[in-house]
Amino acid sequence: MAEDVRLFRSAAGTRLHIRGCPHTGESDLTVATERDRDRLPVCAWCRAELDGEGRTYFDSLEEALDFFGAPKHAKAELAHLLLAVTHDGVYVPYSRSYVAVLQDGAVAAWAGKTYVEYADDRPMVTLPDYAPGGGGAGVDAQGTWGELCTRCYQVRSINGACGCM
Repeated sequence: MAEDVRLFRSAAGTRLHIRGCPHTGESDLTVATERDRDRLPVCAWCRAELDGEGRTYFDSLEEALDFFGAPKHAKAELAHLLLAVTHDGVYVPYSRSYVAVLQDGAVAAWAGKTYVEYADDRPMVTLPDYAPGGGGAGVDAQGTWGELCTRCYQVRSINGACGCM
């Protein structure tokens, strides 16, 4: 693997990742050391990304944003934020989950539908309709249940019914 590829690890992680990997979620990442690179494998998703599998490359950022499905109201701002980075390539992965701009083969920045992240130390930029992800756990259904039944001690449905009635 090329030494110039920036890899990261979490404090308790057993694999190395690139920025934007869905396995890292909101975890705090640190730049992988040479020792980390020697002893830890790169996650399969990141390995495929680094190997260029499933990517569609584009001649222009506008074409990539169209293919990606950037919202019309956000497209100009996403383009403006990505064009602030010097780049020589643009691609969208097979998942169509983001648009990435490359500089010398390394991801310099990437954009989802409501945010842009940079590979350098610049902070993530969120658009007005940005909503942080929930880590893939789904919607919290706690509020959709009723009171505890005093007869069978099961939680009732929101309409008040339970199995013993």
